[in-house]
Order: sequence, then structure tokens, then C-alpha cells
Amino acid sequence: MLREGEITVRLTVQRGQIASVDVRSTRGPLPARLTRGRRTDEVAQVIPLLFSVCARAQGAASSAALEAADGQMPDFARQAERSRAVRSEIVIELLTRLLIDWPRALGLAPEVAAVARLRQASAPALQLSCAAAARDHVFGVETESWLATPTLSALSDWTIHGATLPARVLRQIEREALDLGRSPVRAMPSAEAGTLLGVVPPLDDEAYAASPTWHGEPVETGPLARRAQHALVEAYSERHGNTVAARFVAQLVDLALWLGPNEPDTVRAHEVAPGVGLGLAETARGLLLHQAEVRDGRVQRYRIVAPTEWNFHADGALRKGLLGRAVADGAAASHDASLLAQALDPCVAFAVEVSDA
Repeated sequence: MLREGEITVRLTVQRGQIASVDVRSTRGPLPARLTRGRRTDEVAQVIPLLFSVCARAQGAASSAALEAADGQMPDFARQAERSRAVRSEIVIELLTRLLIDWPRALGLAPEVAAVARLRQASAPALQLSCAAAARDHVFGVETESWLATPTLSALSDWTIHGATLPARVLRQIEREALDLGRSPVRAMPSAEAGTLLGVVPPLDDEAYAASPTWHGEPVETGPLARRAQHALVEAYSERHGNTVAARFVAQLVDLALWLGPNEPDTVRAHEVAPGVGLGLAETARGLLLHQAEVRDGRVQRYRIVAPTEWNFHADGALRKGLLGRAVADGAAASHDASLLAQALDPCVAFAVEVSDA
């Protein structure tokens, strides 16, 4: 397994506001020795073993990229099974955020047992178990009923009167940090393979994986971007901006939609050029991209661009969402940074350091 690294955010506080934000990651690129010169089937087996987070998505995106690069036609049944597995992974990850990570970030007691039961559920029972957990612990009603009235007034009523832990979390976020995280960083546009061909540079650009941009500008991936056109997310974002609260609402909507019957495939493949394949997988945190160059059945170059690198870009949503924010002291600055990081959902450890200017 790879050493996953850490994101460190260094803040300075001056005259009652956050005066500087320095975002740094110690996570390095995928070592070339793990892929270069190896057979495609070897690489496809190794990749999911390297990651403790989103391993199914990593494996699915890798297989999709390698098959496309090797000129293999996608097998419908195999792709469908990969998508189902990744979708289950997304749902469990979102339930973990909503029932464990968010409450802990706000000093509330998490519901660990509910998530633990899901992680131990057998595959045949998992879908029904996740739907029941969402009903009982997140929405308080059937998921379809919660989605049926996607209006701000219905959401407000649920937030005020809802008895579930996520309703209380949103109530607390709105009370304590309604404007936290607002920034000019835009949501990632529709991330289809054809669109990405004009965005992702050739594989010889080795720096891109650590600091990806969209036509030179940082963008945000994840539920807020993925559900930007949903009526409730769009209305909430129009009223409050791309705040921590809006990202939490987007996670709620994201969970509800992934539990429904009509979501598209979570895994997609595209042949970029002869011998070069692109594999895309949705994750709870956003878009995961794998790109491979294959010659004579062996990998020549390989790239992974993970959601964390988009969302924690040195000049991205975290930095711009904190810079200039009014804070009472260093402790408040640290709390706000941690809460915004929770909303952007890194897949590695996260630390905040604060100093007075």
C-alpha cells in the first residue's frame, strides 16, 4: 500500500481575519516502478491494492483506462458490475461522512454503529441495508419522499424539525457558519471523456497529477459540482453561494440520488489515441481519473488524478474559501479551516497550523 501523505494548511491571522493560507500536500505521484514496463493485467491487479480509500473506484478506473489503451472493447456485463460496486462504495462513503465525520467535526456524537453494520453487510443485502440506513438515520423518511419536494422551504422545514443527526448537523452549520467557504472557484464542468480530452495534458506532463487545473484554473469536483443542476442544490447555492452548508446539502442530494434507480454508470472509458486510454470513475469525493499509455501489452506511462488534488489545489477552493475570513482568534481560524476541509473531503490526513502575523 502506498504512503498516502498528508495535507497541511498553514494560516496566519492578522487584525481579526485570515491573512494568508498555504495549502501543501506531501502525497506524491504514483511511483513509475509500479506500472512502467509491466503487463496491463499485472497493473490492473496491483492498483486497487495500493489504496485504502475508494479502492473499488481506483480498480475500476484503472481497468477501464488499461482496456481502452489496449484497444479492448468494453464488456457490458463487466462494466455494469464495476459500476454497481463503485456505486455501493460511494453510498457507504457518503453515509460515513454524514453520520460520523460531519458530527465529529461539529462536536456531536456520531452514529458509528449504523455505518459499521453496513460495512459488514453481505453484498446481496447491501443495497437494501443502505436504503434503510438512509431512511432511518439520514432523512427520517423514505429517500424518494425526501427528494419529492426539492424546495428551499421543504429543506428548511426538515432542517428545523428533523430529528436525524444530519438534520441537526445542517442546523448547526447554518447557525454557526452559514457563509463559510464561499469563493470564486467554480464547479468542475461536465466531466465526460470528450470534454476532458481538451483539458488533460499529455502523459509526459508529470506535474499535472499533483496540481490539476481546468484550462489553467482550479475547479472543484464532488457532490456540489456533480449535482449543480439539481433543483435543490441549485436553489441553495444561488441563495448562499458555494459554502460549507451548500456542500453538505449537495452530499444529502448526492446520497439520495445514488440510492435511486436511474443514476448513470459510475465508470467510463475512452480511447484518447492509439495506445492511450482514459478511465473515469465517480467517487464520493468527486471525479477520479486514470490515464494509461500501453505498447505491446505493457504500460509505458500512467497517471492518476484524484479528487483531493482538484479540491485541495494550492490556489483552489480551500485557500480562496478561507482567505480574508473574519475570525475571533487562531482557534476559530483552525475550526473554520477544518470544517471547510471536511466539506471538501480529503482522502488523506489533514492538519491545520495557525500563527499570528
